Amino acid sequence: MIRSSWCRWRSLGLVALAVALSGCLSSGGSSSKAGKGHDFLDNDPDLIVAFGDSITYGILWTDGLPYPAMVEANTGKRTLNRGVSGDTSGDGLARLNSVLREKPGYLLILFGANDAIHGRSPDQAKENVRTMIQRAKAQGTIPLVGSTMPIVGKRIIFNSASLRMADAMREVAREEGGILVDLRREFEGNEDRLLVDGLHANHDGNRVIAAAFSERI
Repeated sequence: MIRSSWCRWRSLGLVALAVALSGCLSSGGSSSKAGKGHDFLDNDPDLIVAFGDSITYGILWTDGLPYPAMVEANTGKRTLNRGVSGDTSGDGLARLNSVLREKPGYLLILFGANDAIHGRSPDQAKENVRTMIQRAKAQGTIPLVGSTMPIVGKRIIFNSASLRMADAMREVAREEGGILVDLRREFEGNEDRLLVDGLHANHDGNRVIAAAFSERI
């Protein structure tokens, strides 16, 4: 995973394309809107921050937009991409305060793939994400937690670890009252939604991720 800065897509043509292609894809969960009746305190209910690793950041050779740009197109809410390639959940936790200082109404949390690849404990990843959920809720931001996706192809050796990470994300979302977006269920058996590296979403996969988050916002 390559570390580099991400430039937000602002072309109206690209946003229109994302809207057209996102479609009615299921998140595999309840479709109730997270923000209905919510007290955002001094946060901006029209601001979303997508927080994660290179799956969030996007990679240069993917055939389309990173999923946060599609979320913005789907929801009409400004969406900041705060993915950092190579980040584990621990790395994310270390930069959480700077992300929350942006006062988002919604925080899309998607970590765990690098934890799995680097042999980190699912329990530790769970506790890292628990802290993210708790801090977001404490300031009035709504946290949505994505479960890790399958890892296949040449990296399939890490798939069982990714499955344990997905279970950990499901558990912590349930325990902390965060909103689960079950991406493992969306991608399992649909490996054609991944790039040939077996890890990152392709264009169709990013559509699925974006739709799964968007329908809860």
